[in-house]
Parts: sequence; C-alpha cells; structure tokens
Amino acid sequence: MKRVGKLLINADDLGYNEERDRGIFQCFYRDNSITSASILANGSTSQTAIVQALQIGIPVGLHFNITEGHPLVEPSKIPSLVQKGMFLGKENFVKSARSSYINPLHVKQELKAQINWFKRVSGSYPIRVDGHQHAHIMPLVRDAFCEVLNEYGIKQTRLPLEEDIVKKDLGLQNSFFKYVDECSKDCLTTFLKYDIKHTDKFIGSSTMGINMSFESLRNLLLKAFTEESLNTNCELMVHPGFRCAGEEGGCGQGPDDFSRSKYREHEMAVLRNRRFKKFLEDQNIDMVSIKDICEEYSSYK
Repeated sequence: MKRVGKLLINADDLGYNEERDRGIFQCFYRDNSITSASILANGSTSQTAIVQALQIGIPVGLHFNITEGHPLVEPSKIPSLVQKGMFLGKENFVKSARSSYINPLHVKQELKAQINWFKRVSGSYPIRVDGHQHAHIMPLVRDAFCEVLNEYGIKQTRLPLEEDIVKKDLGLQNSFFKYVDECSKDCLTTFLKYDIKHTDKFIGSSTMGINMSFESLRNLLLKAFTEESLNTNCELMVHPGFRCAGEEGGCGQGPDDFSRSKYREHEMAVLRNRRFKKFLEDQNIDMVSIKDICEEYSSYK
C-alpha cells in the first residue's frame, strides 16, 4: 500500500526583510516548493509583503511575535513582555515564562493588536496563527493565546511536537527545542480544551538551516507518513530566503545572524530540488496549504 498523506510546507518570517520575502515568494510561484507562509506583523517589510502575497495568491497566516523587536502595543501597557521598549528576546522570554513573570493580559493585548493589524492590511482575519520562536505554546501564554483565537473565530495553529517522529534518529540536541517539545505536550490538552486545530504531525525543529537535507526530510517524512496512518496531515516548518546583505530588516533591531548566513538559501535549495518533489510524488504525499487544512477541519463539523 502506498503512503497517502497531506504535507503543509509553511515558510516562517515573511515580512522580515526584502531578501527573505523575495525568497519565499519565489519558492511559491516559481516551483511550488512551499504552500503557505506566516507573516510577522512587526517585520520591517510586513506592509509590502502582505500586498505581494495577496497578488500572487500565497495563503498567509499570522506569525505571532512577542519575543523579537518592537511591539505593536505601547510598551508601557505590556511591561511583562518588554525591556527598554523592546521584546525580551527568545532566551529572556523563555526564562520569564518559566518563572511566571509573563502577564497573560499583556499577551492578549499584543495578540489582538497583531490580529487586528492583519485584518487592516489584508481585509480579513488570519485563518491560522502560529508563534514566532514558538512563544504561543509557552506557560502563561498558551491559554491567553487560545482565548483570543476563540474570540476571533480562528481555529488553526501549529503544534511543534517533533519528538515522536525524530526520537533517537536525529535527536533534539538543542535545549530550546527540547523545551518546545515539553511545552507542546502540555499544549495538547490546552488546544483540545479550546477546540484549536493543528496538524497530526510536525517536522522542522531538527531540520533548520544546515540540518536540512533531502535525506533528513525523506527519513522523517517516511516516519510521519507510515503505510498504516492513512490520510495523515503533517506540517513542515521551513525558513527559506535570500541572504540579507545590508543592515535593513528584522523587527526593529536589524537582521539577525541567521538571516545573514547561507543557511536560508541552503533551505531554499533543498526545497526546490527536484529529488524532493519526486519523492513526495512517489510516496503519494500531497502538498497542501493552510487554507486546505482549514477547509478540511471545517468538514469535520
């Protein structure tokens, strides 16, 4: 029996800078190597990126950001999320969440501001909201996140739980991603409680940057789409884009090291390689978008 499954390939960080946006758009309209993207409301090119996305027809969700750069809400109104007017950064945010310093009311304020920004610039609310650096699944954030999504009628997010697929083969060596897996397990019941949907499987933490290869994707997808699990859907989180060459970009702090490195272009090359596309075809794995997944969830009711 051939494997039958649906693969969502979502490019994160749309709106980060022109080089990133250009790479994401080329992956979509030139060879269909991604199927959706998530946009940063506070990204340096987010306004122009959403317009371009609408023009070429790429399905876009919101990449909820409370870890990097400038907030949309006045910083004095969300003091638990900021320091000197800027978000805390990934490491300090995780420390604050683990030590119960984050105020869920501040999370709600910023999330609502970002959702309303999306509506204002695109004409509709996002059908999916995921989290930049997976902040949406952290303690003191997850319930506030789900409550706001319910308020806006948004029913789709990301559950970045990769351990069940990776296991000992690749291993989640990075301590941050190990923590993400722990939080994801806790989030299973939270998302169920609020009726927030997510794909059955997830891949992406162990295949970022230089760790992405045709071989690593092939091996993990074969584990995700077994012959016994028919009609499984899986998200592959990716970060394609051209290398940032100047000082423009980011979320108010300039481009980071990852955007300046060769690794985003490396991801683009792997995704656009014909071997990968042929593998999906041979395994009977269909590429789908967040819109397709949303319609599938709606059909359950």
